[in-house]
Amino acid sequence: MNKIYYKVSKLENFEVAARKIFNLLVEAQNQFENESRVLKVDIDNHLNELGQFDDDMLRLQQEFGELFLLPFFTEINFPLLIKKNPKKQINDIPEKFTLNNLKRETSLSELEIKNYYNTEFVLEKDVYLYLKKVSNVLKEYIKIDNYKINIDREDYDEFGLLIQWQSYMKDLINELYNSFINGNLISNVAMTRSLIECYVYISIIKKEKNPLLLQDWFFSNLIKGSKRYNEGNKELLNNTLAQFFEGYDILQSRLKKGNSNNWLSTVIPKKKYYI
Repeated sequence: MNKIYYKVSKLENFEVAARKIFNLLVEAQNQFENESRVLKVDIDNHLNELGQFDDDMLRLQQEFGELFLLPFFTEINFPLLIKKNPKKQINDIPEKFTLNNLKRETSLSELEIKNYYNTEFVLEKDVYLYLKKVSNVLKEYIKIDNYKINIDREDYDEFGLLIQWQSYMKDLINELYNSFINGNLISNVAMTRSLIECYVYISIIKKEKNPLLLQDWFFSNLIKGSKRYNEGNKELLNNTLAQFFEGYDILQSRLKKGNSNNWLSTVIPKKKYYI
């Protein structure tokens, strides 16, 4: 077995490192024709401020290593990727390496995702199909610029809070999409949960058509959010609301109990509310 080792210098970018590794592959095939090969690659530095590999080295390991190099070896070893070739090693190596060699008809690069290495996802067929569906849904939603086409002004919604809510949801989806294409799928989980909550809340409010329920939601968010304020700002908020809304003290006392979904207590007769 022919073992090939290469260490990427901190001064080398993706293209330089990829070409040097490819040249080693060609040289190994010329000297040890059709002999089984194993590749071992180390990377010197190339870390960002979070201690993770930069985009060039992520690309070297994922696109170049897994998508291009693996068929020409029996096994490849990168810091973030150790993988055996499930098929017979290919010995018909291209005469020269170009970036076009990295393209293939069907790959995860179709999803425009920059990296997966800061996630817990595994790049397998079922994950690919799932991510492609999510990507298509988000791309279609992002084309919608006028959020008012989804929620019209309701008679019971005097201040147009639902329209503002829908605007927030669109901003959240845009943020989710940007996070998605950058490979930050852990944040996507939290944002997706927030979107599900928003849809549930709006569905309940539109079904009940009760302005008091909408008011409870509004005040509940203000009260829960005020926990992040200092004592001076918290007191200012409460005094202002008490001046403009009769019975605010009673409302505040009721909404302070329980979790952030306690404003649903008038329509859902349970002590605790979870989504």
